[in-house]
Amino acid sequence: MAEMTSYDPGIPSWVDVSSRDLPATVAFYTSLFGWDSFEPPGGTVLGGPFDVMGAGRMGVFMDDGGAVFSVWQPGDHKGAQVVNEPNSLSWNELASSDIEKSKTFYNKVFGWSSETNSMGDMTYTEFKVGDRSIAGMMALGPMHPPGTPPHWLVYFAVADTDATMGKATELGGKALSPAVDIPIGRFAVMADARGVVFAVIALAPS
Repeated sequence: MAEMTSYDPGIPSWVDVSSRDLPATVAFYTSLFGWDSFEPPGGTVLGGPFDVMGAGRMGVFMDDGGAVFSVWQPGDHKGAQVVNEPNSLSWNELASSDIEKSKTFYNKVFGWSSETNSMGDMTYTEFKVGDRSIAGMMALGPMHPPGTPPHWLVYFAVADTDATMGKATELGGKALSPAVDIPIGRFAVMADARGVVFAVIALAPS
């Protein structure tokens, strides 16, 4: 077997194939040549990494399903100092077009494990670091407007979901869904006056 450890400039060194049916193409060449195949995590760098003065270092990325997220390496600024209190960060949730693919991506990138359970007529996935649930995931479905791309949604804890919806409307925002009661609280999806989407939730007493 001839092994190549380096190539002089101008010498072809690799072969790519473009395909409209990737599984069929993989099956063809693995059968023809006896090759193995693997699918890397994928993902795209949209910005950075870059320093934010002395606060930290960040980057903006897109996962292999099309959802955008950022990462933060803390410097002086460690992150949100108050969570799960009224008017503070409470939860992050991915709407994915391919649940299993997203599980694999975030496991390879961050080492997250995942646990999927049934919730009525749907399933819900919790991402975990150790035994701690740190984010959620659900499939894009009928509850999302047609054409909605994969995305991350941030939840803010509030004291009163309905009152917050009313105040947001007065400020030029709008409700994208009615308030819904679930076991952990009452939530709704909103848009601010410029169309940025977020969710609010009044957490049930623990």
